[in-house]
Parts: sequence; structure tokens; C-alpha cells
Amino acid sequence: MTFRNVLTAGIAAAVVACPAGAATLGDLDGNGSVQPHDASLALRFAAGLAKSTSADVTTGDVASASGGATDQRITILDAVRIVRAASGLDSLGGGATGSGLLPKFDSITFAASLNRNYQLSAGFRLSGVVRDAAAQPIGYASMRFAPSGGAGFYFALADESGKYATVVPAGAYTAKADTTYDITGPTGEPESVSAAISALPNVTVTKDTVQDYVQPALPPTGTIVGTLPPPATTFVSRVNGDVVSGVYQDASSQGSSTGVTYSLPTLPGDVEPEFTVIDFTNPTGSTSVTLRPAIPVTAGATVTRNVTFLPLVKVTNTISAPAALGSSGTITYSTQAATGDLYRASGVGATPAVSLPAGAYDVQISFFNAGLSATYLTTANVPAAGGPQTFTLPALPASVTFTGKVTGPTGQAVSGAYVSVTSQAPASGYSFGSFAQTSATGDFSLTFPTGQYLVTISPPPA
Repeated sequence: MTFRNVLTAGIAAAVVACPAGAATLGDLDGNGSVQPHDASLALRFAAGLAKSTSADVTTGDVASASGGATDQRITILDAVRIVRAASGLDSLGGGATGSGLLPKFDSITFAASLNRNYQLSAGFRLSGVVRDAAAQPIGYASMRFAPSGGAGFYFALADESGKYATVVPAGAYTAKADTTYDITGPTGEPESVSAAISALPNVTVTKDTVQDYVQPALPPTGTIVGTLPPPATTFVSRVNGDVVSGVYQDASSQGSSTGVTYSLPTLPGDVEPEFTVIDFTNPTGSTSVTLRPAIPVTAGATVTRNVTFLPLVKVTNTISAPAALGSSGTITYSTQAATGDLYRASGVGATPAVSLPAGAYDVQISFFNAGLSATYLTTANVPAAGGPQTFTLPALPASVTFTGKVTGPTGQAVSGAYVSVTSQAPASGYSFGSFAQTSATGDFSLTFPTGQYLVTISPPPA
């Protein structure tokens, strides 16, 4: 096993254990193929049971892999495509060449059932090859093209030979790429670093366009080092994060009475390391701790940050929810305070248990049942002794049915397009989402609670 050290933008990262080699679209466990376990991981990420890294998102954000706009997160739509791929029903469009159709968006307040048809427009093909400074192709680079002066972006995932393609409207675009570098880890082992590159040539599209890109050299790295506390009820099992990733603590560290050291190589910038701790009195859960404020790191420098953790207490949660949401939900606690270290913990089931320090928390309760996702936001105070917490969720708003037909530029039925709805404003304290795929005749039907929604029509996979 190797550990992929993922750094993005300015700069964000996380560490995942994965086999060496390039990622395959949809292959979240890194074993080289899309299998039922990948579908299970995608569902866990979509439901909030596990935290996805930027590398997971690059591999698992497949709902619009055929060249439409993407949201850079793993949602239920992505999970469904990976389920289909694991069953041999979807190729996921690796190295997508684009379907020639553009996505469409609509904002609707649903007070009653509605029928609405959508016609997708044709766009221009934007394609090319991504190479490194030595002119070698970079496989599986993630390309993003943001309209100048506009919102959102269009996404393309390069294939194993570095070729990418997407479909965009005419216009000027700012290009960014998530690509991979190799660096040396803290004990001399090779690590794969993914960095978001923004210093790329912009491109103007007025027809089918070919634009190649060259990855710049990686800037010098810095390092964060320090000590971790000895295990008591908690133990640091690995170090990862949105900004920096690092070393895995092996089993011998579990018996340490003096604590262990860590070393995190990182690109320059303001870094917020994240640690995963395990409460052995609650073996089904884990707690993440993000250090705040951020640690400034400069190229070639070593910064020391010794780590302490607040004592964890066990909290058992009872969730009473409407029957339509199902019997098993996911609960996630996050520190309310804007300063100090950020603690997060999640649990799943009818009575999920989490381990956290005493204090005030924002709480997110999520369900996915019968094609409907629902998220409810509330708060909780965890006492010094821990103990039970009870959450009673309100009744759901009345349901509506949304039907229609998706066609192409010449009026032809578009089969396999994804139609999704996402809450734009809470309804009875909930945010909802649902999706459907168009039939062979281009028809779709969804049922969900009333409210204000963003409707997204995504072209079918290539």
C-alpha cells in the first residue's frame, strides 16, 4: 500500500491509502476496477457517513463525466452511476469525449405537481492533452473550465494517455487542472501529490477547439512536525486533512505511553492539519480534529506544532423521524465555535453513538430512502459527562410529482439524462434532493416534498 498525499488550490489536501498507480474513474478503493465495494464507499460519502478527500472526488464525481457541469463533490447521483458501473450497466465515460449536449438548469418553487419539458442545446467540443514539464502525458488529470465573468465550471477527466474532452458553450474560459506530482515522504518513501494548478492559459471557444496544457514544476515543499499525545481513551490512528496529509501511525504506536511524532510534507501556504482519533470505548465511531488557526508554511521550512486533544465523552443519539425517511439516519456533530480546534464526529443508525469533547455543536441529521435525500439542521450541547441526546424531527411537507420529457436540439428524445432536484431554501427545517434518469423516450418522473428547488438536467454519459 502507498499513501497518496493530496494538495489542492492554495493548498488543500488529504491522505488516503491506495494501491500505487493512476486512478480509474469510479474506483474509490483503488484496486484498479469498479466493484460493489466502490458503490458502497460512494453511498457512504454521499450520505455523510465518511469524509471524501479531493482524490476521492476526482475519482468519484462521475454524475457528469460525459462533459457537463460538475459540483466537485460525491452525491447520490454519483453513487448511482458507480452502482450501475459495478453492475456492468455504465462505462462511466472515462476520458469522456462529450455527448455534444449542454446541461440545463431551472429554478422552480413547487407548490403542486408539475409537468415541464426541457430541450438541451448543442455545444462546442473542447479537447486536448495534458502533459508534464518533460512533455510526458499526465493520465487522469481533472480539468475545470470556468466561464469568464460567470459562475460554475465545466469539467473533463483526462484518460490514461492525458487526453481530455468536454462540451461547452461559445465563450472565454479560465482553465484549472488537478494533476499529480511525485514527492518524497517523511521517511523517504514516494508519495503522490495532487495539486490544483491555476496558472494555465485561458481559452476562447467559438468552434470545436483543441487546447493542450503543460503542468508547471512543483514548488518546493515545507514540513510540519510535532508530537501527538499518548493514547488514553483516544488514539491517533492516522493524520490527514483538507490542507495537508501525512504519515500513518503503525500498530506499535498503540502501546506508546509517551506519545508519537508526526511529519507532514506540504506545499507552501496556510495549512490546517486534520487528525483522526479513535475512542476505544466507542469502536464504531471516530472523531476528526482540524487544528486552528492555520499554520503558515514556507518553502523549505520546517514548522513545529505539538498537538493536544480535549478529552472525549460518548454521546448516544436517539433520532425520531418521519417514517418516509426510513429507520436509519446519519448524524454529524461539528464544533460551533469559529476559533479553536474544530471537532467533527458522525454516527449512523437509529441510535448512533459519537465521541466528542463537551461543548456546543451544530448537528446535521441526514436520511436517504426511496430515492429521496433529506437533511435536517439543529444544535446540541454536549455535557462534561456525555450521555444521551434525543432529536425529534418535524413532519415532512406534502409531496409533489415532477414529470416531463428531455429532448435534444432537433427534438429527438434524450435517453439516460439525469434529472435532479436540490433544495434552494429549507422547507420545515429540511433540505431535500431527488433524481431520476430519463427513459428510452426521454421521459422522467420524480416525487419529493414541496419547496423551492434547483432543477439540473445533465446530458447522458458518453
